[in-house]
Amino acid sequence: MLARTSRTFCSVCSRWRTSISPAPSAASSTSTRSTRSPASRTTPRLPETCPVQQALLKILEGTIANVPPQGGRKHPHQDFIQINTTNILFICGGAFDGLERLIEHRIGHKQIGFGAEVHGNRDKESTNILKQLQPMDLMKYGLIPEFVGRLPITVSVDYLDEADIIRILTEPKNAFVKQYQKFFALDDVQLVFEPAAFTAIAKKALQRGTGARGLKSIIEDILLNSMFEVPSRPEVKRCVITEKSVLYATEAEMYAEEQLGELAPEQTA
Repeated sequence: MLARTSRTFCSVCSRWRTSISPAPSAASSTSTRSTRSPASRTTPRLPETCPVQQALLKILEGTIANVPPQGGRKHPHQDFIQINTTNILFICGGAFDGLERLIEHRIGHKQIGFGAEVHGNRDKESTNILKQLQPMDLMKYGLIPEFVGRLPITVSVDYLDEADIIRILTEPKNAFVKQYQKFFALDDVQLVFEPAAFTAIAKKALQRGTGARGLKSIIEDILLNSMFEVPSRPEVKRCVITEKSVLYATEAEMYAEEQLGELAPEQTA
Protein backbone atom coordinates (compact mmCIF):
# COMPACT_ATOMS: atom_id res chain seq x y z
CA MET A 1 0.00 0.00 0.00
CA LEU A 2 1.45 3.37 -1.03
CA ALA A 3 1.73 6.25 1.39
CA ARG A 4 0.03 9.55 0.68
CA THR A 5 1.83 12.84 1.34
CA SER A 6 -0.11 16.03 1.94
CA ARG A 7 1.11 19.58 2.53
CA THR A 8 -0.73 22.27 4.47
CA PHE A 9 0.28 25.91 4.89
CA CYS A 10 0.23 27.45 8.37
CA SER A 11 -0.91 31.08 8.08
CA VAL A 12 0.49 31.91 11.53
CA CYS A 13 3.93 30.33 11.21
CA SER A 14 4.21 31.02 7.43
CA ARG A 15 5.54 27.50 6.88
CA TRP A 16 4.49 24.42 4.97
CA ARG A 17 3.65 21.31 7.01
CA THR A 18 4.09 17.86 5.46
CA SER A 19 2.17 14.86 6.76
CA ILE A 20 2.42 11.24 5.56
CA SER A 21 -0.53 8.87 5.87
CA PRO A 22 -1.38 5.49 4.30
CA ALA A 23 -3.41 5.72 1.12
CA PRO A 24 -7.00 4.54 1.66
CA SER A 25 -8.47 1.75 -0.37
CA ALA A 26 -11.01 2.37 -3.12
CA ALA A 27 -13.95 1.26 -0.95
CA SER A 28 -12.95 3.39 2.00
CA SER A 29 -12.30 6.46 -0.18
CA THR A 30 -15.72 6.08 -1.80
CA SER A 31 -17.50 5.84 1.54
CA THR A 32 -15.55 8.80 2.88
CA ARG A 33 -16.66 11.01 0.01
CA SER A 34 -20.28 10.00 0.40
CA THR A 35 -20.51 10.48 4.16
CA ARG A 36 -18.60 13.76 4.39
CA SER A 37 -20.89 16.61 5.37
CA PRO A 38 -20.95 19.95 3.53
CA ALA A 39 -19.82 21.76 6.69
CA SER A 40 -16.61 19.73 6.83
CA ARG A 41 -15.83 20.54 3.22
CA THR A 42 -16.08 24.29 3.83
CA THR A 43 -13.93 24.25 6.98
CA PRO A 44 -10.24 24.83 6.12
CA ARG A 45 -7.84 22.23 7.41
CA LEU A 46 -5.61 23.67 10.11
CA PRO A 47 -2.01 22.50 10.57
CA GLU A 48 -1.41 19.93 13.28
CA THR A 49 1.15 22.08 15.09
CA CYS A 50 1.80 25.83 15.09
CA PRO A 51 5.06 26.46 16.96
CA VAL A 52 4.38 30.15 17.59
CA GLN A 53 0.99 29.56 19.19
CA GLN A 54 2.14 26.43 20.98
CA ALA A 55 4.99 28.40 22.58
CA LEU A 56 2.54 31.01 23.88
CA LEU A 57 0.24 28.49 25.59
CA LYS A 58 2.41 27.90 28.64
CA ILE A 59 3.06 31.64 29.05
CA LEU A 60 -0.66 32.36 29.01
CA GLU A 61 -1.39 29.61 31.54
CA GLY A 62 1.21 30.92 33.96
CA THR A 63 4.80 29.77 34.18
CA ILE A 64 8.27 30.97 35.11
CA ALA A 65 9.78 32.20 31.85
CA ASN A 66 13.50 32.74 31.34
CA VAL A 67 13.98 36.07 29.56
CA PRO A 68 17.40 37.14 28.19
CA PRO A 69 17.94 40.79 29.14
CA GLN A 70 20.13 41.58 26.12
CA GLY A 71 18.64 39.29 23.49
CA GLY A 72 19.31 35.60 23.13
CA ARG A 73 21.15 35.35 19.81
CA LYS A 74 23.99 37.86 20.17
CA HIS A 75 24.62 37.06 23.85
CA PRO A 76 24.06 33.31 24.29
CA HIS A 77 26.00 32.99 27.58
CA GLN A 78 24.22 35.69 29.59
CA ASP A 79 22.22 35.10 32.75
CA PHE A 80 18.46 34.86 32.31
CA ILE A 81 15.85 36.85 34.20
CA GLN A 82 13.04 34.70 35.59
CA ILE A 83 9.55 36.21 35.26
CA ASN A 84 6.44 34.60 36.71
CA THR A 85 3.57 35.13 34.24
CA THR A 86 0.82 33.87 36.58
CA ASN A 87 -0.48 37.31 37.56
CA ILE A 88 0.15 39.04 34.22
CA LEU A 89 -2.86 40.14 32.18
CA PHE A 90 -2.30 39.39 28.50
CA ILE A 91 -4.19 41.47 25.93
CA CYS A 92 -3.82 40.22 22.35
CA GLY A 93 -4.94 42.51 19.55
CA GLY A 94 -4.72 42.76 15.81
CA ALA A 95 -6.39 43.90 12.60
CA PHE A 96 -7.66 40.40 11.61
CA ASP A 97 -8.29 41.45 8.02
CA GLY A 98 -10.94 39.24 6.39
CA LEU A 99 -12.39 37.93 9.63
CA GLU A 100 -15.75 39.61 8.97
CA ARG A 101 -16.17 37.53 5.79
CA LEU A 102 -15.93 34.32 7.82
CA ILE A 103 -18.61 35.62 10.19
CA GLU A 104 -20.87 36.57 7.26
CA HIS A 105 -20.47 33.08 5.83
CA ARG A 106 -21.42 31.50 9.16
CA ILE A 107 -24.53 33.61 9.79
CA GLY A 108 -25.73 33.27 6.20
CA HIS A 109 -25.07 36.68 4.66
CA LYS A 110 -24.76 36.51 0.89
CA GLN A 111 -21.40 37.45 -0.55
CA ILE A 112 -22.02 36.72 -4.24
CA GLY A 113 -25.02 36.62 -6.53
CA PHE A 114 -28.16 38.73 -6.61
CA GLY A 115 -29.05 40.47 -3.38
CA ALA A 116 -25.51 40.21 -2.03
CA GLU A 117 -24.17 42.94 0.22
CA VAL A 118 -20.97 44.14 -1.41
CA HIS A 119 -18.42 45.79 0.87
CA GLY A 120 -15.27 47.52 -0.25
CA ASN A 121 -12.73 48.59 2.34
CA ARG A 122 -13.58 48.38 6.00
CA ASP A 123 -15.92 51.00 7.41
CA LYS A 124 -18.10 51.34 10.50
CA GLU A 125 -21.02 49.50 8.89
CA SER A 126 -19.00 46.50 7.72
CA THR A 127 -17.15 46.10 11.01
CA ASN A 128 -20.33 45.99 13.10
CA ILE A 129 -20.57 42.31 12.20
CA LEU A 130 -17.43 41.66 14.27
CA LYS A 131 -19.63 41.95 17.36
CA GLN A 132 -21.05 38.52 16.42
CA LEU A 133 -17.63 36.86 16.64
CA GLN A 134 -17.54 33.28 17.94
CA PRO A 135 -14.54 31.07 18.82
CA MET A 136 -15.19 28.92 15.73
CA ASP A 137 -14.54 31.97 13.54
CA LEU A 138 -11.10 32.46 15.08
CA MET A 139 -10.27 28.81 14.53
CA LYS A 140 -11.29 29.07 10.89
CA TYR A 141 -9.11 32.17 10.64
CA GLY A 142 -6.05 30.13 11.69
CA LEU A 143 -5.82 30.09 15.48
CA ILE A 144 -5.51 26.71 17.15
CA PRO A 145 -8.30 25.69 19.59
CA GLU A 146 -5.98 25.57 22.62
CA PHE A 147 -4.92 29.17 22.01
CA VAL A 148 -8.51 30.37 21.54
CA GLY A 149 -9.59 28.63 24.73
CA ARG A 150 -7.05 30.54 26.81
CA LEU A 151 -8.42 33.88 25.58
CA PRO A 152 -12.04 33.65 26.79
CA ILE A 153 -12.98 37.32 26.32
CA THR A 154 -13.18 38.79 22.81
CA VAL A 155 -13.97 42.46 22.18
CA SER A 156 -14.39 44.28 18.87
CA VAL A 157 -13.66 47.97 18.43
CA ASP A 158 -15.27 50.42 16.03
CA TYR A 159 -13.59 51.43 12.80
CA LEU A 160 -12.04 54.92 12.74
CA ASP A 161 -13.56 57.49 10.38
CA GLU A 162 -12.25 60.93 9.42
CA ALA A 163 -13.60 62.65 12.52
CA ASP A 164 -11.98 60.09 14.82
CA ILE A 165 -8.58 60.44 13.13
CA ILE A 166 -8.74 64.24 13.36
CA ARG A 167 -9.44 63.94 17.09
CA ILE A 168 -6.43 61.61 17.46
CA LEU A 169 -4.29 64.19 15.65
CA THR A 170 -5.25 67.12 17.86
CA GLU A 171 -6.90 66.23 21.18
CA PRO A 172 -4.56 63.87 23.15
CA LYS A 173 -1.95 65.37 25.41
CA ASN A 174 0.86 63.88 23.32
CA ALA A 175 -0.86 64.24 19.92
CA PHE A 176 1.37 64.29 16.84
CA VAL A 177 0.41 67.87 15.96
CA LYS A 178 1.33 69.10 19.44
CA GLN A 179 4.66 67.25 19.30
CA TYR A 180 5.70 68.87 16.04
CA GLN A 181 4.53 72.27 17.25
CA LYS A 182 6.93 71.84 20.18
CA PHE A 183 9.75 70.94 17.78
CA PHE A 184 9.18 74.09 15.73
CA ALA A 185 8.83 76.21 18.88
CA LEU A 186 12.45 75.35 19.74
CA ASP A 187 13.42 77.52 16.74
CA ASP A 188 10.89 80.21 17.72
CA VAL A 189 8.56 79.24 14.85
CA GLN A 190 4.82 78.71 15.18
CA LEU A 191 3.50 75.66 13.30
CA VAL A 192 -0.12 76.02 12.14
CA PHE A 193 -2.36 73.45 10.42
CA GLU A 194 -5.38 74.65 8.48
CA PRO A 195 -8.64 72.75 9.15
CA ALA A 196 -8.69 71.51 5.55
CA ALA A 197 -5.21 70.06 6.08
CA PHE A 198 -6.46 67.89 8.95
CA THR A 199 -9.23 66.52 6.73
CA ALA A 200 -6.78 65.76 3.92
CA ILE A 201 -4.44 63.95 6.33
CA ALA A 202 -7.34 61.84 7.65
CA LYS A 203 -8.46 60.93 4.12
CA LYS A 204 -4.93 59.91 3.15
CA ALA A 205 -4.65 57.68 6.23
CA LEU A 206 -7.94 55.97 5.33
CA GLN A 207 -6.85 55.50 1.71
CA ARG A 208 -3.64 53.82 2.80
CA GLY A 209 -5.58 51.57 5.15
CA THR A 210 -3.19 52.28 8.01
CA GLY A 211 -5.60 54.24 10.20
CA ALA A 212 -4.06 56.03 13.17
CA ARG A 213 -0.83 54.01 12.88
CA GLY A 214 0.07 55.78 9.62
CA LEU A 215 -0.41 59.35 10.82
CA LYS A 216 3.20 59.82 11.90
CA SER A 217 4.59 58.81 8.50
CA ILE A 218 2.16 61.13 6.69
CA ILE A 219 3.09 64.13 8.85
CA GLU A 220 6.79 63.28 8.51
CA ASP A 221 6.47 63.43 4.71
CA ILE A 222 4.72 66.80 4.90
CA LEU A 223 7.17 68.44 7.33
CA LEU A 224 10.42 66.76 6.27
CA ASN A 225 11.80 69.66 4.23
CA SER A 226 10.41 72.31 6.57
CA MET A 227 12.10 70.80 9.64
CA PHE A 228 15.51 71.13 7.94
CA GLU A 229 14.85 74.49 6.33
CA VAL A 230 13.44 76.41 9.31
CA PRO A 231 16.64 76.37 11.46
CA SER A 232 18.61 77.97 8.62
CA ARG A 233 16.07 80.78 8.12
CA PRO A 234 15.91 82.90 11.28
CA GLU A 235 13.50 85.37 9.66
CA VAL A 236 10.72 82.75 9.50
CA LYS A 237 8.26 83.05 12.37
CA ARG A 238 5.29 80.99 11.19
CA CYS A 239 4.92 77.80 9.12
CA VAL A 240 1.45 77.05 7.75
CA ILE A 241 0.41 73.61 6.47
CA THR A 242 -2.37 73.90 3.90
CA GLU A 243 -4.49 71.36 2.08
CA LYS A 244 -2.22 71.63 -0.99
CA SER A 245 0.77 70.72 1.16
CA VAL A 246 -0.93 67.42 2.03
CA LEU A 247 -2.50 66.53 -1.31
CA TYR A 248 0.20 67.67 -3.74
CA ALA A 249 3.32 67.48 -1.54
CA THR A 250 4.02 71.19 -1.98
CA GLU A 251 6.22 73.16 0.38
CA ALA A 252 4.68 74.64 3.51
CA GLU A 253 3.95 78.36 3.52
CA MET A 254 6.49 80.28 5.60
CA TYR A 255 6.04 83.84 6.78
CA ALA A 256 8.33 86.39 8.33
CA GLU A 257 7.32 88.54 11.28
CA GLU A 258 6.35 91.52 9.08
CA GLN A 259 4.01 89.31 7.02
CA LEU A 260 1.96 87.97 9.94
CA GLY A 261 -0.62 90.77 9.73
CA GLU A 262 -1.58 89.73 6.18
CA LEU A 263 -2.57 86.15 7.08
CA ALA A 264 -6.09 84.80 6.89
CA PRO A 265 -7.90 84.12 10.20
CA GLU A 266 -7.59 80.32 9.87
CA GLN A 267 -3.81 80.69 9.42
CA THR A 268 -3.38 82.59 12.68
CA ALA A 269 -5.11 80.07 14.94
